[in-house]
Amino acid sequence: MNNISGDKEFVLKLLRDTAQNLTVRHPEIKTTGTKKGITAKALTPKTETQQVERDQIIERFQRAYETAQLQPVTSVSTKKGKKTVGKALSAPTATVVKDQWYAPRDRTIAVFQSAIDEFVDQQKPKPKGAKAFAKQVSKTDASKLFYKKKAKKSTTAKGWVGEQFDNLDPGWLGVVYQKAKLLFKGKRKFIKHSNLKDLRYSLQGNPVTIALIADWGGGNNHAQAVSNEIKKRNPDYVIHLGDVYYAGTDDEVKKRFLNFWPGSLTAGRSFALNSNHEMYSGGYAYFDTTLPKFGQKASYFCLENSDWRFIGLDTGYVEHDLNVEQMQWLTALVNESDKKNILLSHHQPFSAYESGGAGEERLQNWVKDITSKITGWFWGHEHLCVVYKSYKGIKGRCIGHGCFPYDVPAANPPYAGPQVDWVLRASDPKFAGRGTHGFAWLEVNGKNLKVSYIDEVGQTQHEESF
Repeated sequence: MNNISGDKEFVLKLLRDTAQNLTVRHPEIKTTGTKKGITAKALTPKTETQQVERDQIIERFQRAYETAQLQPVTSVSTKKGKKTVGKALSAPTATVVKDQWYAPRDRTIAVFQSAIDEFVDQQKPKPKGAKAFAKQVSKTDASKLFYKKKAKKSTTAKGWVGEQFDNLDPGWLGVVYQKAKLLFKGKRKFIKHSNLKDLRYSLQGNPVTIALIADWGGGNNHAQAVSNEIKKRNPDYVIHLGDVYYAGTDDEVKKRFLNFWPGSLTAGRSFALNSNHEMYSGGYAYFDTTLPKFGQKASYFCLENSDWRFIGLDTGYVEHDLNVEQMQWLTALVNESDKKNILLSHHQPFSAYESGGAGEERLQNWVKDITSKITGWFWGHEHLCVVYKSYKGIKGRCIGHGCFPYDVPAANPPYAGPQVDWVLRASDPKFAGRGTHGFAWLEVNGKNLKVSYIDEVGQTQHEESF
């Protein structure tokens, strides 16, 4: 992630302008083999298929922009005063604020932000100049990377509609056009068990330690700080509960997730759950890169010993939901023998900080017949750290504070229903009003489970036992 793609106002204005540019500039994507990567030419689509594809991308961008509820700009300031947008689009100024991030739960915008990051990375010079480049971007108008200066004299016929919307860098249009194709690629095929006893891994050792992290795949300073604290403790197992930003692409998985992974890559020692952000790009990188790297066979699993089961579930493939294959497997698993079961998922079955939605009801309905067999449930998705009192028979724990900046939550949550036993309200010392980040540290010793909630500087903020 970078501060440009985290600037909400800039992202939405660039989204609007990109859609408008694409209406008259139809990129034919070509790999040039140059250091700048993909370029785009302003050509009319040669086939009906290309035209339909182009129009679908424009429509997705327009809808995402409108859904974000940003009021349309009717005028812009220029040196000569005001003039309507129809005359020409002005480049929006990106107010680059350190540690500023924007992540709506919108697939189109997530893919768009991923394209922004890729394009910015392409503009970076050789390593010796990378630091200077980063410094320059942080101090100057970031829009200069995306908007080209218009020629003083137009070579086109006066009044041609293309003059209105031809001010975006052709290279940017090529990158975003290529990336936007992910929106129509569809999902990667789901991997399911063949036998109800499949997808089980041995939890070895006594005592044994497990680090749980969630919403951690951003590669930013917070993610790296959390990773370093986990590495200091050398856990036996590390489990991620999902979210690699912005769209879980292969490049993002490698650079922001695997590059800073704090656990062992020995098969059966590291695990990762699927999530909405991984699925924004169809889940291909998750299933084809992350799982093979960890030696993990599917997006759901059970890590167990003679007393405990830690059961990971995929609530991302069908967003905020499960599927019948997982429930058949889960039901057989928890009914097999009398062990303590800890569920792990990306999405929450309930929350006091978000209004209860259909997704929460779906998860509650899936497990209502086995609730008595659930000792605890850890999840992410919300960028908070919350310990709930038992609600509908479930001891819920949200640990989605892995790296994505969030505001310090209110002491009294806004929604009735689940009652909060403890919520992390410690501030980030570098950013007033922002919450600190961290992870859950689990110590399994026989029939006992101790959980410590540790922040990014190594301080234990809360402890409990199951």
